[in-house]
Amino acid sequence: MNKPEAIDLLDKEMDSFRSLQHDELANLIDREPTTIEVDRNSGDIYQIEINTYWDDKVQGNIRVAGSIDGNGINSLLPLSSEFIKHLKISLLMNKTLMTNDRFCAERSHTWI
Repeated sequence: MNKPEAIDLLDKEMDSFRSLQHDELANLIDREPTTIEVDRNSGDIYQIEINTYWDDKVQGNIRVAGSIDGNGINSLLPLSSEFIKHLKISLLMNKTLMTNDRFCAERSHTWI
């Protein structure tokens, strides 16, 4: 597995999840993980898997964890990346609920 190439591929996929709103990510929880297979011209084949789940409690923070591995022995040592999307809810004077998505933690490119 070409580590810089694998990191780039995983980052691109994680960025697509990072751009989703909290409610969009919540809709992905309790579903099958997103899996993508990428066949590079170099002959390397990568498998990317991305999971979404509640981080601490239902309807709270959402953790998005992704991993990538190559074929052969590399499948035993995937690289991983994750982030937590926080939902901040505030009650205004007129009793309207406002939501504001933000990231509260991130960890990238570690060996699982």
